[in-house]
Amino acid sequence: MKNKGITDFIEFCKDNDKTAIIYGGKKVSFKKFLADCLKMKSFLHKNIAEEQKALIFVYPYSYLFYVVMYGGFMAGTKLVVIDSFKDKKRVEKMIELALCDYVLEDNVTRFLNFKLPRIKKINVNGYVSCKAEDFDCNSSTVTTFTSGTTGTPKIIERSLDFLLKQEEFIRNNLHVDFSDVVFCGLPMYSVLSVYLGRTTVVSKKANKEVDAVITSIKKVLHMSPNLKIKKCFLGGAILYEKEAERISAIFPNADITYIYGASESALMYKTNLDDYRKDLFSFKDKVEGVEVNIVNRNFEDVGEITVKGKTVISESAHFTGDLGKIINGKLYILGRKKYSLPQRGIYNYVVDEEIRSDNKRVKGAFSFAVDGKMFVIYKGKLTTRSDDYIYRKVAKIPYDIKHKTKLDYAKAIDIVKGEK
Repeated sequence: MKNKGITDFIEFCKDNDKTAIIYGGKKVSFKKFLADCLKMKSFLHKNIAEEQKALIFVYPYSYLFYVVMYGGFMAGTKLVVIDSFKDKKRVEKMIELALCDYVLEDNVTRFLNFKLPRIKKINVNGYVSCKAEDFDCNSSTVTTFTSGTTGTPKIIERSLDFLLKQEEFIRNNLHVDFSDVVFCGLPMYSVLSVYLGRTTVVSKKANKEVDAVITSIKKVLHMSPNLKIKKCFLGGAILYEKEAERISAIFPNADITYIYGASESALMYKTNLDDYRKDLFSFKDKVEGVEVNIVNRNFEDVGEITVKGKTVISESAHFTGDLGKIINGKLYILGRKKYSLPQRGIYNYVVDEEIRSDNKRVKGAFSFAVDGKMFVIYKGKLTTRSDDYIYRKVAKIPYDIKHKTKLDYAKAIDIVKGEK
């Protein structure tokens, strides 16, 4: 059975000469993109058995990656997307969790498939010789993973219907003009941008045509100042004061929206970056369509943040693992439940900011609770200490491989325990 969202997207693309994707100096119209996706649809239908899963091991900053994604949507292929292949053991674990049957590779990544377990490899470059064929197909699924900063990455499997429902939800809450040229720092953001009919730059870096950015905090922090950017949407990790100040300086003419969400619930709250800088860790606007609550509150009315709604992957309320409070409709996010000491009013994001602001020569600092004690792992020079924390200086902070501005807590705990 054909998916209505994809059917509508196909109709949008037909005879549409608007640029869909810009990559490597080339511009591809929605019409041409559709033609390639229909060929890929036939290719995947012929090469992958129904109900089996295929890992996409195609260079994510290439045009081909998006042809595979949308061709897979149209073919009903069960797709698996991994954000980083640097940690071989973690990749093997994710492939095992996802129960992958195939690996889809390209002419570049086929030379790197030693990083993967021995499962059947298919070179998708062969799609160009396929003829587009029309046929009904079962609905696709898309499997992604959480960062795994607390241990093994958690699997997130969404039906295509649910994924597109989340993307419609994002469309209704994050307003990107139809005329905008959008740069997205993560592959799934680019999938969203193309689906919304926006001209999308597929690259590691934004080019001169870009005027809207949807990306991670780390990507923005590595950009040069840009006066042309008029809109920016970012999220994926907590934002500290110095980082927020730096981002404002990088995009001085932009309306910058900072988003609080998760893979399981897409969006929960948002705020303007200027408002966030005036009241750190706060999000003033709850997005329409979800219900956000605080449960198991402590003496300061701080508790775990939960969310529920039609675009939340859990049937009941999703427990985010974040600690926060709501005051006059404004949400404050103060720390991770697992790594804070809420019974004593100690929240790790707040401690992080305290250490960073009190130690100007620290190049990075993160706190976390282990066995009732608060540890701090830091890089640089510490000038102010508190007897409430145990400090560990490191040459390299273990960052989360996906967002790269938040701590990989599991690895940090290994460090303080003296483990490898």
